[in-house]
Amino acid sequence: MPIEVIRVNLADHPAVRAWRRLGGGQTEPDSIEILKEVRDKRCDVDSFQSEGTRGYSVLELPHSRSAVYRLVGAGPGGSAVIAKRCYHKHSESAATEHIIYERVLPRLPISALHYYGLVDDDSDCRWLFLEDAGDESYASEIGEHRALAGRWLGAMNTSAQPLAVGEDLPDRGAAFYLEGLRRARAMIIKILGHPAARADDRRRILEELVGHCDRLGTLWPSIERFCERLPRTLVHGDLVSKNVRIRAEQTGQSLLVMDWETAGWGIPAADLAQFPLERSQYISLSLDLEAYWTVVQPWWPSVGLPDLRRLAELGKAFRLIVALAWTNEGFHAHTVEWYMTDMSWYERALRDWLRTTDCQAF
Repeated sequence: MPIEVIRVNLADHPAVRAWRRLGGGQTEPDSIEILKEVRDKRCDVDSFQSEGTRGYSVLELPHSRSAVYRLVGAGPGGSAVIAKRCYHKHSESAATEHIIYERVLPRLPISALHYYGLVDDDSDCRWLFLEDAGDESYASEIGEHRALAGRWLGAMNTSAQPLAVGEDLPDRGAAFYLEGLRRARAMIIKILGHPAARADDRRRILEELVGHCDRLGTLWPSIERFCERLPRTLVHGDLVSKNVRIRAEQTGQSLLVMDWETAGWGIPAADLAQFPLERSQYISLSLDLEAYWTVVQPWWPSVGLPDLRRLAELGKAFRLIVALAWTNEGFHAHTVEWYMTDMSWYERALRDWLRTTDCQAF
């Protein structure tokens, strides 16, 4: 999809005004590229009263929306600046991202984007300004990319542990994903009452998913015991291709990670999740676990490669839980075909996970 470009009235654009307030200079950008604009649309079932229910939603998901613009030529030396607008400046995600960029990443021995700072405007919005990461995307089918990601994440996980930020970040342990599982299940049940979901084939898929959620929930006590044995550290929570760029430098390639809205403190299972390469770009990096292990092993001697493989397998379930919740949030009568296509894939993935995973390992 081509990028929409703004070329007129640039000085009046909210991103440019915020950049100037931050002290970014008076230079007007050459143009503004719209990288992301999302309108706040709630799931159709928020206002739909399904059969046998009272008139309220059984699931209130956080509707944290953002817009992202590239201010071409507005940065130092004529470089581009990324302006990210968070529509709820007091939201957990906005606070988390600011903490990561200002207090965490500059103290870690990993490649990271330069953070120019933030500006709160007169509305309920917050602007974050970052170095432009470029356009070279991460490709999970390229082994060098997966190994680079494994080493990068290993360095991040081990070096972040001593930082005193865990209490300031959201929990990303097993309890967080259990709550997500319960919410996803509740929303699927509510969607089952929507007229657009009543066809036999759609109902069957959604009912199967409810059953998978129930089965996964019964495993949670053992999952929690497994998680208690593992180190807690910084977790990105949404390590997918769209949030990662590759930069070629004189010393080699470096990994640049953005969009820390879902970051927190917990076990790194979700970031290690492995999926078939043809699907992984949408749900995980499927990074090289052995490359990751070579970095963390000196710091975590009690964690062996088999433990990491089990952790990655658990991370697959965690990512599927998040995917269910995100897909539920986008349910509308006019998006039902998209919704059911994705939910069909998640149903098969969860079914296969429950069938093939050695649950006794948890």
